This record gives sequence, structure tokens and C-alpha cells, in this order.
Amino acid sequence: MEASVRHGPWTNAWKYARFGLRALGQKGWRRTIADAIDEFRFDLRHGTETMRPREIAALPLAGGSREDGVQYQAAAPRVVRALLDRLPAAARDGTFVDYGCGKGRALLLAGESGFRHLVGIEFAPGLAAVCRQNLRRSRVLPADVCSAVLETDAALYQPTEGILVAFLYNPFRGGTLSQVVERLRSRAARDPATVWVVYVNPVGLDVFADAGFVVADAVRVRATLEGVTLRWDPAKGAI
Repeated sequence: MEASVRHGPWTNAWKYARFGLRALGQKGWRRTIADAIDEFRFDLRHGTETMRPREIAALPLAGGSREDGVQYQAAAPRVVRALLDRLPAAARDGTFVDYGCGKGRALLLAGESGFRHLVGIEFAPGLAAVCRQNLRRSRVLPADVCSAVLETDAALYQPTEGILVAFLYNPFRGGTLSQVVERLRSRAARDPATVWVVYVNPVGLDVFADAGFVVADAVRVRATLEGVTLRWDPAKGAI
């Protein structure tokens, strides 16, 4: 009985209510309502479904640590757009990799922003299937965009060579985050000028800092740090 209550719909409803109350406290009601309307308009314009959260507790996985995973909840389009706009134009010539892509909102935003090579990494096949469907259905995504959604453990993914923009919306924690950051550090150490990290809701920012990544730019609302762009600093990341 305790398990059914703990994981039941009323528990989830209370959880999402707390998220909403926290957003109100951090952003104020005007910004919170504006973001909700922006999310609704995003799906309406694309012809997709990216708004509804999904718990990972009962989802089949293609590998990885369920304990490290975080529920699916898409990032606010406003925040993602603001961070992508802060990247140099040359970044759009590279590959945009979304770690924990969920239903694909960040991939769609990257395509809108000018990226033509998109890769989603998702360990829940059910979410990966929705992501592929959204990429196919989008009425806005340019026809020349090439995309791939990989069902795999993010900790095992080897970052691509060439220009790379790694995107994270607090997708995981613990050992998975540490392994992903180490792979990105190793990749950046070979060619620091070609690697950017875009991190929304950067609760694990200290893990990146310990690996030598520094904040290049940030988006804030009131006192809340909503997202950052990171670069690797050889002077701080050398081992």
C-alpha cells in the first residue's frame, strides 16, 4: 500500500504542484504564465507534444542507471533560445547533441536556431520513439536538418569530433553525470575551441567546474540561475 501511495497519481500531482509553486517563487507569476503559454504555442506551431512530463520509474530502459535518471520535463523554450543565441555563429556548423533528449524539444529548438546536425541521446525507448515522431511531424523544422535519436546510456556515448554543442537539461546525476562530464572533458582537451556545453537548470555545475569547465554566459531570472553556456579552460582542466 505504501508503494502504491508513494508512486500513485496523487503523489505525482502534488509533486508537479510543488514544481509550479517553486517556479512562481523563483520567476514570479507573470514570467511563469508567459513560459506556460510559450510552451503551449511551441507545440501548437510545431504540431508536436513535448509539454507533458513523464516519470521514468515505470519506463523500460535501454541501459543506464534508473537511480541517476531524472523525470522528463522539457526546458522552457525562452531559456533554450536565449542560450543558443549566445553561442557564436560557427557553433551552428557543428553537431548539436542533447543528452537525455526526452521528447525532443531542445532538438527542435536547435534546428530552428540553425543547427543542421542533431543527435538525441535517450535511455528510455518510449521517450525516444516520441522524440523521433516529433522530429518527423514538426511543421517548422527545416527540411535539410539531419537527425538521429540513439537509445543508449548517455555515459557510454562518445562525443563526436569536429564542432560540438552538448546540451543538458538536468537529465541525470551521480555517476552518469560524472562519466558524461569526463568524456566531454577528454573531448575538449583534444580541441578546446570546438566544444561548447549548454546546461539548463545546472544543478550539477560543480561537476563541470571540477573538470575545468568555466561559465561563458548565463541566463538568470531574478536570483535564479536558469542556464549557462560552458567552455573548457585548459589551465583549470589539465590533469
